[in-house]
Amino acid sequence: METFKTYLIIAMIGFILVIIRHIPELYSLDFKIAGLDIFDKLTDALWVAVFISLLIGHLIEQASYEKIKHTIRDMSMHIESAIHDALEHGRNILRANDDATVRSQQNIFVAAFRKTIPQDVFDAANKVIFGTKFYRTNHQHSWRFKVLQIDGLTRLAVNVTASYTILNLTGTPEDFAIHIQFERSNKPPNSPVVKFIEIDGKHQDLSKMKESPEVAGDPNVVYEVPSIVIPGDGRVHIKLEFQFIRKLEDREIWLSAYPEDGMELRIYDPDNCRRIEFKADAIGPLAVQTTQSEDGVTALIRETMLPFQGLSFSWEYEIINASSALP
Repeated sequence: METFKTYLIIAMIGFILVIIRHIPELYSLDFKIAGLDIFDKLTDALWVAVFISLLIGHLIEQASYEKIKHTIRDMSMHIESAIHDALEHGRNILRANDDATVRSQQNIFVAAFRKTIPQDVFDAANKVIFGTKFYRTNHQHSWRFKVLQIDGLTRLAVNVTASYTILNLTGTPEDFAIHIQFERSNKPPNSPVVKFIEIDGKHQDLSKMKESPEVAGDPNVVYEVPSIVIPGDGRVHIKLEFQFIRKLEDREIWLSAYPEDGMELRIYDPDNCRRIEFKADAIGPLAVQTTQSEDGVTALIRETMLPFQGLSFSWEYEIINASSALP
């Protein structure tokens, strides 16, 4: 309707201009002849005026449409930018709230325990609890014993298969290294210590693995493969197998390097041996569930564990038939 009014106004303006243009001819002496001639001219001019009005109206309408389209596009861009800014602002607020929550939890921890715990002990505990970067879940060890004769002595070859999942608790990528540590005197004499290491199902190149040099006063040896990068809030699954030598009657201490949701130890008895005793105790205020079976024993902790907590376990075996047990 508005477009029709626009065209009509333009046509009327054009027609009035045409009449004004021919006013002198209306005062001609031969008015009748002049009038007919003027009527023809006015008729032609009217069609010209209508055509021009339609053309101008269309151009005006098109210009208005383009202007409206540009205006809508500009408004959409501004709205999209405003929504993006609002979302980013919201994320920043959430991150700030998370940081504030962590700081408030730390402050509560400080306020509750600083007055009763010595400063150096408090600092160490604070570092272990709030400074950790990783968390371990689904931690399982399987130990398989085999009787061997080494240099005239009866020993147990222990083949260990371990698996667990490591979670990066930080929001940034972090380096993670796999360590295998035991007493240097327990290295197998003629076999490799580490059989394989898998990270998310991919075998690692053991030729790049490093063995710590022998240091006076340090009885332990450490094997380490090149560290991997775990993305922020990411996780990796690790599986590995290694072996070492122990006695028929011996003890092991298994400590956690990271906070974790518990651990499971499965011991398989050696062939041609009788298990005289197996005992497992928790290191830390933890509960240990021990289950006996025909071919071995299981020790299970299903509680949250902090670093340097874990299991202390011991075993004692008696050889039933030494001639068939030894290679």
